[in-house]
Amino acid sequence: VATLYDGLAAQGFKLGPEHGPVVGAHLPDRMCAIGFWRAMLDAGIYVNVAVPPATPNGVSLLRCSVCAEHTSEQIARVIAMFEAAGRATGAIA
Repeated sequence: VATLYDGLAAQGFKLGPEHGPVVGAHLPDRMCAIGFWRAMLDAGIYVNVAVPPATPNGVSLLRCSVCAEHTSEQIARVIAMFEAAGRATGAIA
């Protein structure tokens, strides 16, 4: 979890305040979140998308669930795919 959290934070993603088994990456808006989710899905990585009205205060985010069975290589791939999708969608610079 720490590797994923720290890797996404280093890319410039705004994350939830705590390290936990679910890492939430905040995105600028609903359309960005949906486009980002689709880019991840196309890359073969499933993450949960949460957009209003299912989220409070208009927050749009992607939620990654991490478990002990994920390998270091898998976590590194997710971080790399987040970076690629983040740049493609304008979620990060």
